[in-house]
Amino acid sequence: MKHNQLQITNYKLQIRDGFTLIELLVATAILGIVMVMASGVFASIVKNARQAEAIGKMKIVASEPQEFFLRQVRAAASFDTPSGDQVIITGADGKKYTITCTNGTAGPPPTHGSITYKVEGGSAVNMVLGYDVSNCDISSQSVVYTFSFDLSQAFDAPDKQEFKGSLTFKSSAVPGFNRK
Repeated sequence: MKHNQLQITNYKLQIRDGFTLIELLVATAILGIVMVMASGVFASIVKNARQAEAIGKMKIVASEPQEFFLRQVRAAASFDTPSGDQVIITGADGKKYTITCTNGTAGPPPTHGSITYKVEGGSAVNMVLGYDVSNCDISSQSVVYTFSFDLSQAFDAPDKQEFKGSLTFKSSAVPGFNRK
């Protein structure tokens, strides 16, 4: 009868503390793959944000000469355009304002170009420091005065690598438009 009897042996359940080396290696590999994918997306987001910031700065810098031009043209009593890169505006107050564009050159040595304004009796002020000006033109057709220029980051700008393109700005104004 002994051979029909079931023998039960005492087996202990083993409870282990920690993970095996294989489990740790698999988890580390999965984590590494996820980190590589996330870092590429993060780098792209940061690059796009920096590029948008550089373009935003350029738009802010370009708005100053545009607004100055529009204000002066709209309030002007008379104009003189001795060349395509300069306009002399006599304001309603009798003061003469000169806006001058100087296009940059590729070099050697390269030059930045500038958009300056000068109030009669004062010194010239550059409105676009740190940026390259090109294709600058001040023109008039009948009663409409147009001011256009391309602006790009200066060749020695610290954030040049973020945005290497240029933006074109154009403003048109009719003299006396603001007068009542």
